[in-house]
Amino acid sequence: MTTETFHRPEIEFPEIFIGIVSPVGTDVSVAFRSLSKSFSDRGYEPHRIKISNIMSEMAEKFLYKKLVDHPRYKRINSYIDFGNWLREKLGNDVLATMAIAQIAAIRAENEFEKRVYIIDQLK
Repeated sequence: MTTETFHRPEIEFPEIFIGIVSPVGTDVSVAFRSLSKSFSDRGYEPHRIKISNIMSEMAEKFLYKKLVDHPRYKRINSYIDFGNWLREKLGNDVLATMAIAQIAAIRAENEFEKRVYIIDQLK
């Protein structure tokens, strides 16, 4: 059996992936802004992958009408219920898969260097 080594050019500034995990209802915008600034100061392009935005888009596509925006408690519960519904229908990895698809779309636009993806509310 022969093995070959394929030349891969070194990436000077590789992509970085960060997942934010916090208790339900936590405002992580300060953490996102701080991370974004720190990486921007170093020449990285930050991208926020917000899972709740992905869920809103999916609810429209699936004609799921039970998501609510207010009050906050009902909003949180409606997103939890929808996440459970999605996992039941499409599998436990459905939201991770959608986040990966969003990252792939961003990657398709440019080179793979100097980007940081901050995945908001990965649970």
